[in-house]
Order: sequence, then C-alpha cells, then structure tokens
Amino acid sequence: KSLATFQELGNKIGISTGLNNIGEVYSLQGDYSKALEYFQKSLVINKELGNKYAICLSYLNIANINLKKKNYREALSYSNKCLSLANEIGALQYQKDVSLILSEIYIRTNNYKEAYENHVLYKELNDSIFNEENIKKEPRNLLILDDCICELPPRLGNHY
Repeated sequence: KSLATFQELGNKIGISTGLNNIGEVYSLQGDYSKALEYFQKSLVINKELGNKYAICLSYLNIANINLKKKNYREALSYSNKCLSLANEIGALQYQKDVSLILSEIYIRTNNYKEAYENHVLYKELNDSIFNEENIKKEPRNLLILDDCICELPPRLGNHY
C-alpha cells in the first residue's frame, strides 16, 4: 500500500524503499526469484537517484539472494560491486556485511583461503564498528538497536 502511495506521489526514494522492503518479505518467505526482481527494480531507481548508500544496499541484497540461489558467480559479482562502493563511501556496516557474504561464497566454492580472509575482515570490521572510540567520534552516524549498531548514511536533504 505504501509503495502505491509513493508511486502516486512520484517519490522515488519511497518507491525504492518500498521495492526493497517487498524484496525482503519475499526473501524471508523463500521466494528468491521474486525477491531478486524487487531488489533489481530498487537498484535501477537507486542508480537514477545516485544514492550510493542505497545502491550499496541493493548490491548487498542481490548478492545475498544469489548466494541463497547458489548462483555463486552472480553473488560474487554483486558482492564485489558492493564492497568496492562501500569502500569508496566508507560504509563500514556494508563492508562488514558483504565480507560475511564473500566468506560464505568462498566456502561454498571451496576457496578456503579467501573464505578465511574475508571472515577475518568481517570480524575486524565488526570489532571496529563496535569500538567505543568510533562510537564517540561519530555518534550521529550510528543507530543503536538492541545491542546492534547500524551505520546511518549522511543526511539526504529532507528525506528522513
């Protein structure tokens, strides 16, 4: 229903978010093909908007769905796109999340050295995100929910 409202209003950020949320629901239901369809639609809009944080999230979601579908080549491709962009914009949470996905891809493709290296990176990033000094430095960029610290993107105008 909210997606329809955002579409009526022409609110592309809302449309992208709605598509992403629907993709999440399909993913949780195990309908990975439908989830992928919605994540890809969200990615197209995020690219139009130039929203690098949202593009990163789309890449991450698409990589994760491809991992679940055992499409390891596609999962690896989108994971690398996510990691590259996350590094560019300094998005530690996405770097951490994609490192875990990369570790899983490499385990499933019998590349244990890369799996280990990405898991070590995941642990380092996780420790870095939860490092008290980082929390003190940029508290406005972190959201703390039930012991989970999530990095927030920089403010995007009045869209929050």
